[in-house]
Amino acid sequence: MAELIASSKSNINFCRVREAGVSVYSCSPVASEDLPNYEPGERSAISLGRRVLNPVGELVKVAPESLGIGQYQHDIPTKKLTDALGQVVEECVS
Repeated sequence: MAELIASSKSNINFCRVREAGVSVYSCSPVASEDLPNYEPGERSAISLGRRVLNPVGELVKVAPESLGIGQYQHDIPTKKLTDALGQVVEECVS
């Protein structure tokens, strides 16, 4: 796709967005509350679009073990992952 856009004479821009955890989020109670009038597929698309605008704001809605950040994240206690994520978010906001 990048090559096609680069070879065209049009003024098109694109970016890549990690989809880790989007499907888990789109079916979660948090997503249902956040976007009550949308189906899970639509919630996924909205969440991906929001990640372009505010990546941290969207990623914190996903359970840490669902982010797919490594092979062994499921072996780490959920509390430890949640605490680490909270610390990173705090640092980013500060």
